Amino acid sequence: MRIGRGEAIDIFRKWLAEGLTVRWQGTLFTAVAFSSSAKIVSVSDQELRLATDDFGSELVVRLDGVVGFGYGDSRIAPEDGKKYDECVVLFFDPVLEQNDPARILLAALNPEFGAD
Repeated sequence: MRIGRGEAIDIFRKWLAEGLTVRWQGTLFTAVAFSSSAKIVSVSDQELRLATDDFGSELVVRLDGVVGFGYGDSRIAPEDGKKYDECVVLFFDPVLEQNDPARILLAALNPEFGAD
């Protein structure tokens, strides 16, 4: 389901306030895939920043570069979907049927499962 930028930012702010661990995974076309887990350390209208507890790894996303936002429940979450409550997908190029868009999926870990 598509959502607006404001709705996505509200979800990220909620995850930050709740201190949830977020699993993020992404693809850049068909050439690169990546994933990790971290917590949101800051979110603004312009930027989303996640970092591991030791700040050894981080993900920084300029939200003005995102062309679309999607929302989903645990059915679209990575790996074992039951561990995740909800997901937000960031699209960096138009979603067309014939391509695999550059995207990052962020999934909030259900607190009942603890940190992964």
